[in-house]
Amino acid sequence: MAKLKKRPSRYWDLRAFFNALYYKLRLLSLLSLRERDSLARMWDNLLDKPKGLHLDLACGTNPLKMKSGNLAALAADRSLTMLKYARRNNPQTVFIAAAAQSLPLKNQSIALITTVGLTEYLENPQIMLQEAQRVLRPGGVWLFTFSHFGFLNFMRKVYNPKIYLRNSGSWREQCGLAEMEIISERKLLLQTQFLGRKA
Repeated sequence: MAKLKKRPSRYWDLRAFFNALYYKLRLLSLLSLRERDSLARMWDNLLDKPKGLHLDLACGTNPLKMKSGNLAALAADRSLTMLKYARRNNPQTVFIAAAAQSLPLKNQSIALITTVGLTEYLENPQIMLQEAQRVLRPGGVWLFTFSHFGFLNFMRKVYNPKIYLRNSGSWREQCGLAEMEIISERKLLLQTQFLGRKA
């Protein structure tokens, strides 16, 4: 059964402070900016953009926004503290407390899902993929990241052994099972980014 790693919610509430701090530290914020710019370019290069609701899943303290396209913003995280930090600078975004494997959303109600920094905590991502497939409209798009094998990610596992590293092939197989077609892929320093479309 796919689920977020079993950690008390207090863990994620404590992480919220460091998550918010992360975006204020120059070097780390530049790394994050590069990752977000890459995702934005993938979205911008997509010719047939769906219109409607954009869900930033596991938004943390800094929801991802897409500038182009006619999208209304919705952000979800299971940590109320993360959402508290996120609301401070995002008054136009609607926030919901929800886990990735159980979204309180109607079938086929979302045009775009973005998921950054979540999948590395999933032992088995299939239920999250099924939820994404359920809430996406036909032709809907999913932009997500995963931590790939590499020296820096192995070093991350030293201080957090519960991070799951995967390769592109395993993700393509998982997405195929969820009827998600991978349109483009980019490999950055710490993450690989996929853009998929619901079949």
